[in-house]
Amino acid sequence: MLWFRRWAWILAAALLAPPAGAQTPGGGDDDAALRRAGDIVHLALPALAAGSAAWKRDWTGLREFGFSFGATAGTVGILKRVYGKSRPDLENNRSFPSGHTAFAFSGASFIWRRYGARFGVPAVAAAGFVGFTRIKGKKHFGDDVVAGAGIALIYNWLLVKPPDGRVKIKPSATAGGYGLTMEIDASRRTNAAIPKPDPERPLNFRIGFEFGVMDSRRLYWAAPPGRGTFLSVAPYELAVTPTARFEGSWRFHGPHEFNFVLAPFEARDYGGFPESQFRFGGADFAAGVETEGRYRFNELLFRYRRQLIQTRRIDFRAGASLAVRETMASVVQEASGTSARVSETEVTPLGHARLGVRLTRRFGLVGEIDGIYRSGRQWSGGGLAALEVRPAAKWDLLFGYRLLTRKHASDELFNHITFDYFGFGVGYSF
Repeated sequence: MLWFRRWAWILAAALLAPPAGAQTPGGGDDDAALRRAGDIVHLALPALAAGSAAWKRDWTGLREFGFSFGATAGTVGILKRVYGKSRPDLENNRSFPSGHTAFAFSGASFIWRRYGARFGVPAVAAAGFVGFTRIKGKKHFGDDVVAGAGIALIYNWLLVKPPDGRVKIKPSATAGGYGLTMEIDASRRTNAAIPKPDPERPLNFRIGFEFGVMDSRRLYWAAPPGRGTFLSVAPYELAVTPTARFEGSWRFHGPHEFNFVLAPFEARDYGGFPESQFRFGGADFAAGVETEGRYRFNELLFRYRRQLIQTRRIDFRAGASLAVRETMASVVQEASGTSARVSETEVTPLGHARLGVRLTRRFGLVGEIDGIYRSGRQWSGGGLAALEVRPAAKWDLLFGYRLLTRKHASDELFNHITFDYFGFGVGYSF
């Protein structure tokens, strides 16, 4: 399709061209170059989506894109004002959710849903690049980006309908010149006797997003263990922050299922004045000096589970997970010029179990648990207790409480966290 190739070349040129003012690789301005590239792509993808619909004279698709993009922009604007979450660079309090990521995914997911994976996959990859630039450029945290992508995708699933394939418009060449040819497949008439999908048949793929508020006031750490001061964000109101997580599921060979979970969390406090001197990361911090603290915990979860019990009321699954976790803690006192940063990455195996109880056709209860216990100083666990609502065969909603608790000590960092997470999830199966 020539229209898409032209836009793809324009998009590639925008990404590869050195931004104005960008320095050489040794110049230290790589983050600014990435931010500029993200700024270009986050506008180019919605323009590509609207332009492709107009070029194809797909007025229904153009109208649906307008509704989904408008709903995405409105929701993002409202949430930014409601939550008032500080950006990583402290520029303002409009960090959650990421508007750049939401706009990019709104255009990319429309292209995929309306015109297929052939063009949608590279478009979504470009949208993912936008999210990366927002994190790398210190404009957003990981959960801000996940939330922006989730909002855009959900509105596209709701408001944009894939074409039925009955009408195809193709370019054609004749002796007299060039034009467009319309083909109508009579076998795909909307009133034909096409069997409806079985609502009880399990669908193979599911994509889900959870949005909520995390309370991290039960967060304690010390670096190095035994020699650093025991720190906590408990006194600070900013320990309660909005967050989001992503989960993808693939059900294969009957009862077998594979899950991928991305759960970024972060907690921070600004403007605190410690009452006494403390030590962190090998540095001594003065008392009575304005202090900035930040704690980040990112988790990638790879999970396999098998359905062991399935009845009309009970669905029980069990398996194992492999958690890849990145922990980062930093403390900064600009007035005294003192700062320290400690980070570590670990891989932890976890056991897993999930129990679902169907109350009615639409409503049910869901409980999940992941965990491992090694000793009194080393454990990790998590759980979910939620009400599940299924308004349609492809949709599910979760309303509930999620817990993450972890006690871990290494040579660099000791941390004991308990995150309480209250929110709701939206899942779409296909």
